[in-house]
Amino acid sequence: MKSAPYIKSCFANDGLRRFLNLAQAYLVFKTRPRYVRGQPVMAVLEPTNQCPLKCEMCVRPKLGSLKLGSMSYDNFVCLLGQFDYLVSLALVGLGEPFLNQDLPKMIHYAKRARKIPYIWVSTNGMVLDNIGYKEVNSMPVEDMLISFDAASADTYEKIRKGASFSRLIKNIEGLMEVKRSSGKGPKIILVTVATNTNSEELFEVVKVAASLGVDKLRMITVNSDYPNSPGMVFNDPSKEAGKLQALARRLHLAFEYSKFAECFEPWLRPYITWDGYLTPCASRPNAEEINFGNVFEKPLAEIWNSKDFQAFRSSRPSICRRCPRTWK
Repeated sequence: MKSAPYIKSCFANDGLRRFLNLAQAYLVFKTRPRYVRGQPVMAVLEPTNQCPLKCEMCVRPKLGSLKLGSMSYDNFVCLLGQFDYLVSLALVGLGEPFLNQDLPKMIHYAKRARKIPYIWVSTNGMVLDNIGYKEVNSMPVEDMLISFDAASADTYEKIRKGASFSRLIKNIEGLMEVKRSSGKGPKIILVTVATNTNSEELFEVVKVAASLGVDKLRMITVNSDYPNSPGMVFNDPSKEAGKLQALARRLHLAFEYSKFAECFEPWLRPYITWDGYLTPCASRPNAEEINFGNVFEKPLAEIWNSKDFQAFRSSRPSICRRCPRTWK
């Protein structure tokens, strides 16, 4: 994210203390210490882990008998009360965030009561019509990410089993129409996970995204660390990225091909499940696999610098060694 607006917001909302905490976070990012001083400036909170889809790139279907549920509004308020200086809040997880009926209320609370400058939500787009396009467009989030993994119904519905391509298109069009007519609303970003399944359609994805008039298209490569992904990895994104960028430029579409970069999450961005467990990151969101404690049972500050988490940060643990992100 661009730093200048958020640095400015530090002074506007909480003054010098928030800014100093942000500076401390920058030092943490650079040094990757065992013990993290200052409070987290970013967080990923999972509104729910419930989802009716069975997407081929998702780790969720491989987790077996996962305990399902949604974060309550009261727990959300309690949890945000453990963060004093959040600059960025992501509402995403193993499930579809909009299946939590309290999500709109949560977002309004985070923005108005907690004054979090940058909030983003990631959705598969299937239930936007149920919520209402005006309601979605009025949510005080900066970015609304919508999964968009193919340019044809056959490929999309193969990747996202249980989803409807026609419904997705209808929902994006409906949301964009409300945004244009109101002259305001979140930035609508389509996100494509590039795999061997959809690699032949990536250029068509750019064309469809441009025709929909969205604010941006972002492509990412499937995480090769997921147990179901090795056979899906799109092996040559570097050659295609430049061509895709050129096509998007001709169509006046903002475009980004994201690469897996340096890992920062165990130092800067706690991931907290719907029922309060702190896990290493968004790539390891299953508390039954690994967690460091529950924030509804023990203060976040205590868990964040627990002996177990400090040991995790000190050297690349085995659970992370196949991850495409580089480790300090």
